Amino acid sequence: MKLVWGLYLFSLVSGLGFERSHSITDLNESFFSIDECVKVAKYLNSIPFSEKQIGLERGTGLRYICIAKAARGTTL
Repeated sequence: MKLVWGLYLFSLVSGLGFERSHSITDLNESFFSIDECVKVAKYLNSIPFSEKQIGLERGTGLRYICIAKAARGTTL
């Protein structure tokens, strides 16, 4: 099975009534190496809070992460 690295958006929410919840969204970007993916994720994570979380409540945190995924299909 051929794997590629995908860029995902991980959101973490904390607020009244619950501790934390999260979701991971595929940004439909594929990289052939972990190094390429990590470089992009580090850059996106370095953008200041005020520039990348416009319109979101301060209790919402966003992190860009890399996850290995199958080059074809949707499951490993």
